Amino acid sequence: MDPGKNRYQFESEPEPLIYWRLDGLKVEALAAPAAVVVKSGFSIGTDDEDFGGIWRPLFELSSHQQGEK
Repeated sequence: MDPGKNRYQFESEPEPLIYWRLDGLKVEALAAPAAVVVKSGFSIGTDDEDFGGIWRPLFELSSHQQGEK
């Protein structure tokens, strides 16, 4: 944040990395790691009008998975 202007500046990554792919889910909420789920990285939430909501912890990827795109 620029303290003089009270604005945030976002910079896009030249080549974004995909850490998690969630096919069939529209992520509508991100949260900190779940304290009750060991080694979780983030928690996500969805709200599907037909199927209800889903809460799911996401785990850190193994080195093998990090090489996949």
